[in-house]
Amino acid sequence: MADVDAVGEGELSSCQHKCGVFAAFYSAAPATADGAAASTAPATSDAGASAADVKSGCGGLPDSDAASAEATRSRTSSNPKVFLDSEAEALRFPVAGLVAMGLQQLQHRGQESCGIVTCDREGQFSSLKGMGLVASVCKERELQNMSGHMAVGHVRYSTAGGNGLLECQPFVAHHQHGQIALAHNGEVVNTQSLMEMILNHGVGMTSKSDSEVIMQMLCAPAPQPSSEHMHGPNWQCRIRAFMSKALTSYALAFMTSDELYAVRDPYGNRPLCIGRVPTPAGQCFVVSSESCAFSAINAEFVREVGSNTVVAVQPWRVVDTDSSRSRFPDPPWRNCEDRPRGSAFS
Repeated sequence: MADVDAVGEGELSSCQHKCGVFAAFYSAAPATADGAAASTAPATSDAGASAADVKSGCGGLPDSDAASAEATRSRTSSNPKVFLDSEAEALRFPVAGLVAMGLQQLQHRGQESCGIVTCDREGQFSSLKGMGLVASVCKERELQNMSGHMAVGHVRYSTAGGNGLLECQPFVAHHQHGQIALAHNGEVVNTQSLMEMILNHGVGMTSKSDSEVIMQMLCAPAPQPSSEHMHGPNWQCRIRAFMSKALTSYALAFMTSDELYAVRDPYGNRPLCIGRVPTPAGQCFVVSSESCAFSAINAEFVREVGSNTVVAVQPWRVVDTDSSRSRFPDPPWRNCEDRPRGSAFS
């Protein structure tokens, strides 16, 4: 993947300004009857997928062949910096360490601040943020205290809002269903109008960052009709509702208590790709602004996130949530009747 962002129609003149996004979702192999971890192959028949499915964004990832898996295990055991050699090691060295290593490889995208947010299997979030470079903020002791199997990270070069600790990403918000975390690369071109819409609904803002605008819109209930009151939040619908109001420019890593989402704007102005780290105890999917970050953690490149695409990263698979993969789609608001109705920020 190119180290520079593509420039598309509607992009601001400051498009050379970049941030870096890196996220990870670790899935342990299912335990066998004697308590040992099973092989890295998915236990159920629908968990895997063919290579063609992976390229098209459907279903899960294919199993590595024996030679590839053995080579990966060999590299992992010979490199103490590589993440997850066993389930026990996953507990001793949380996923935050993997994300910190990925962010170091994306340091050229932003040197102002950095941050990591993790989520454990009980849905509890831990956060580490600071001004400066990754090496100065993400110390080993702090990383080891951040438990979790999911994490999102960010390095920032400010393009909107202030440049203090308050604007450090990822942003974390509490809502009626728990917590969410967001890391954003890009610049939403209609931030001011969206912020006015949010403020007019009586919702306060803690910063002028366009990333917080995205966060507030994702916290809003899904457009009607919705069954969220019975089945919990429909994050895919909420993300699409935001995308219908913001055409460009963003690439997002969005974490809930049980899923990780990778989102790319309708014109694909900001890069985002998916990789995988197979391990003896399971495997870890990673999402990054650039594939150059994969080499430091021995991750294998899977594919880019397509334009106008919402990818759900789940245990053992990555799934495109719909088939809207057109590279140059019509603006979502071209037909006013297509705009979502009934959300808090209509």
